[in-house]
Amino acid sequence: MKVVGLFATALLGLFWLLVGLNGFAHFFAFPQPATDAGQDALRALVAARWPLPTAYGVEIAAGAALLARRFLPLGVLLLAPLTAAYVLYALFQSPSDLPLALVLAASWAVVAWENRAALAPVVRP
Repeated sequence: MKVVGLFATALLGLFWLLVGLNGFAHFFAFPQPATDAGQDALRALVAARWPLPTAYGVEIAAGAALLARRFLPLGVLLLAPLTAAYVLYALFQSPSDLPLALVLAASWAVVAWENRAALAPVVRP
């Protein structure tokens, strides 16, 4: 299980770090959303000006925390809403992205499970 956890942590950290860096540096192209609703949602985020740069910054910070294995529980907590949002977006707006979204969600679940002792105070009533 240790090797699976290391692989999941590296995969999750690398993915979110690269996506966050790409938001600022644009070194690979984002695919356009497949549906009109997806394109409308992306246009609304771009028009608001602050949500995307904020999300990119969080993605960079969380991805770097996972790759450095320094603040792993913090990285897992920061990526929870981003991963959930990506899964829901893929499910309802862009079904072609669903396999990647499910792999990311499974990787997040593995990393969160391995760090459940550090995350317990967050979910405890």
